[in-house]
Amino acid sequence: MKKIIAALSVTALALCAAFADVSLEYTQKADFIGDNGNLKYTGYAKNKGCVKFTLKNDNAGVQLDVDPTIAKGAEGTKTVEFDHYYGWVNFFNGAFTLQSGVWETRSVNRMNKDAGKWEGKQYERYKYGVANGEVAKDINNIATVNGTTALSTSLTYKADGLYATGILVTNAYDAASGINSQSGWGVETGMNIGEGSKLTAMFKNPAKNAYAFAGFLENKTLKENLDFVVGFTFGRAASTNIEWAIDARARYDLADNMALTTMNNLTYKGVEQDFSVWDMVSLTLKASEKIDVLMTVEWEYQKFDSSYTGMLDLIPSIKYTAAKGVDVSTGIIISTTGWSRPKNATVEIPFMLHVAL
Repeated sequence: MKKIIAALSVTALALCAAFADVSLEYTQKADFIGDNGNLKYTGYAKNKGCVKFTLKNDNAGVQLDVDPTIAKGAEGTKTVEFDHYYGWVNFFNGAFTLQSGVWETRSVNRMNKDAGKWEGKQYERYKYGVANGEVAKDINNIATVNGTTALSTSLTYKADGLYATGILVTNAYDAASGINSQSGWGVETGMNIGEGSKLTAMFKNPAKNAYAFAGFLENKTLKENLDFVVGFTFGRAASTNIEWAIDARARYDLADNMALTTMNNLTYKGVEQDFSVWDMVSLTLKASEKIDVLMTVEWEYQKFDSSYTGMLDLIPSIKYTAAKGVDVSTGIIISTTGWSRPKNATVEIPFMLHVAL
């Protein structure tokens, strides 16, 4: 660990000579997975780690997220994989921002303050929008096509308590027509409404006759120590294929060192003509200055008919902060499937090292 921190520190100091703000971040994951009661070490598989470089000043910046895996290309050549890469520039005294590349951006509070670097089934199985949707999946990330990041260009305007973004996203918008457009589009706007409340709305049109829109209301002043978000999402991938979802999330400070978070999603998918429900509750406890304990329970129920499937995950985990910007996390993911009594169970032991400078 000391060698990793030392190497990143030297690189950061060298880059600081050219940029006003330089940061480096390294994350490495590994897994032990239970296979019928036998622990199987899957190790450092593809896309289990990331090195993030951010270089910026007051007017422009660049960010690169690089996978530390060297993968073979189609012709056998080795290539370095990038998760995200983008640059941006501010102009008109920062009122406008032009950005281009591949990135993820979510403006609505995800209530994942206590998650650290845990993600996916370890903490937040689904993002806002239609769970496993076709066009309205991960609706708050407008730089995606059907939940997958794509090369995009956006222009954002910001004023006091208001912002608006327009974006072009690479996609075969209408391949059957003579125009053959290669870009879908989307818009997003957000505004403060009263003290402590925010309204965010977004619209996506990734392909002809396919669109999705959503609205979210955030509040952090209705009750002391309580933040909550509610939202509704609607999507149409075809005239006979609609989908929608209702999201509700909240975080409540129980004490100075303890907080409770809940995430809830009700989804309807017309192609299946059925509903699914996902609920998550997580309790975080700051046991000391260096140790954080997280107890998470996730429950999902799919298909409200004879083929229903229930899934229950119990996820106790712990994070140890060795120094500022350096932490190690591990835990146990106990997953069960089948309803009304569990029929199958798996055990996974994730491990993660995170260094940020």
